[in-house]
Amino acid sequence: MFHLQNNRKKRKLLVLFFFLFSLILLSLCDTLFLANDPNKTNAGYMMAAPSSHFPFGTDRLGRCIYSRVLAGAKTTILSSLILVLITMVLGTFLGILAGYYGGIWDFIIMRIADIMLAFPQMVLAIAVAGILGGSMINAMIALGIAGWTLYARLARGKVLSLKNEEFIYAARLGGNSNTRIMFVHVLPNLVGELIVNASIQIGSVMLGFAGLSYLGLGVQVPKAEWGSMVSEGLSYMQQAPWAVLAPGLALFLTVVIFNLFGEALSDYMGIRKTEDGE
Repeated sequence: MFHLQNNRKKRKLLVLFFFLFSLILLSLCDTLFLANDPNKTNAGYMMAAPSSHFPFGTDRLGRCIYSRVLAGAKTTILSSLILVLITMVLGTFLGILAGYYGGIWDFIIMRIADIMLAFPQMVLAIAVAGILGGSMINAMIALGIAGWTLYARLARGKVLSLKNEEFIYAARLGGNSNTRIMFVHVLPNLVGELIVNASIQIGSVMLGFAGLSYLGLGVQVPKAEWGSMVSEGLSYMQQAPWAVLAPGLALFLTVVIFNLFGEALSDYMGIRKTEDGE
């Protein structure tokens, strides 16, 4: 029975990984699949319905929505992956530092994390993006300013439970430096949980990017991004509903696939996802 359940989990994980890999590959090779120039306007095809030439129709400026959805995939997916990777590396480093050394390091890092967590992440991101101005880099800074806290608290909690284990004492007696112990003996025991939580966090980051762009605080037009496309299309949704439905559905399906993959990975590895890093 256990073997059968494990095979089912593995198959589910592989299927979701295939979809995930396909999305990432599509975002990297989007230019190969573009039907038209995503930024080219055409007054003769304003708000045109879906057709063979414009598979998802056009927007109020005559731009091909299908091409803009594909171009927006690179912006949304790759930016989310890069941001999650950066926040995971930074948060893990700070969490290991706080947990291993304790004392003043632990106090300073965890109090900063507590201050970040005192505000809802999206509210904090909107405030920071509003101050910095609208751009993708500023949106990444706005979302990343509190994103590292999840990994820091997770890493700290694991280090506190590991640093008094016998294999850590043996490593110290063997003459290993603290740096080597932290990153050679402790870090490998955190990788599984970090990857599981990062894979689940990607979907939330995508929604964060879309939300900031929707408010005009993320990617600036004419660059394609799903949140900004939804924001633009709302003003003429009755005349051209495809202008909202296409990017909205792309965002929904992508977030669902990333979340399902994270859940399947968590289930397969037997690692629970962490909400607060404890």
